[in-house]
Amino acid sequence: MSKGQSVENAMDWINEHMEDADFNEQLFMVGKSEEGEIKKPYQGNLSKEERIALAEAKIKANREKREKETKVNHHEMELQRIANTKAM
Repeated sequence: MSKGQSVENAMDWINEHMEDADFNEQLFMVGKSEEGEIKKPYQGNLSKEERIALAEAKIKANREKREKETKVNHHEMELQRIANTKAM
């Protein structure tokens, strides 16, 4: 795949997903160096299982928050639609 195609594919993806509720949220990348080592070694005192549980809890809380915000936004849009219909 050439660079031009990669850019086109990226732009297509952006256009398809720009309405997603989490589109503008900061992206956190967890990566590894070429040697396969984690870039920043963990410095805390939680076990791997505790860290996983904590991460899953945060993900769940963020999803619930996003779902709640989406419901509120849809409700507000519906109220606006009704108001506009009445105004016509």
